[in-house]
Amino acid sequence: MAIDVISDLRGHFGPARDQGARPTCMAFAASDAHAGVRPGWQNLCVEWAYFHGLKHDGGTLGQG
Repeated sequence: MAIDVISDLRGHFGPARDQGARPTCMAFAASDAHAGVRPGWQNLCVEWAYFHGLKHDGGTLGQG
């Protein structure tokens, strides 16, 4: 089964970044989505998003 590409958005984002073994995939995705709608491409701070997301939810470091 083939997938029909309707719109290729790769040009709006920078290269994929390595999160290592940390459970930060949602922070990377949200941060890069935010950076993608801003003029020009500039990586935003994933650590800020991860820390404050955990703080908001009452989680601890190491939780995704």
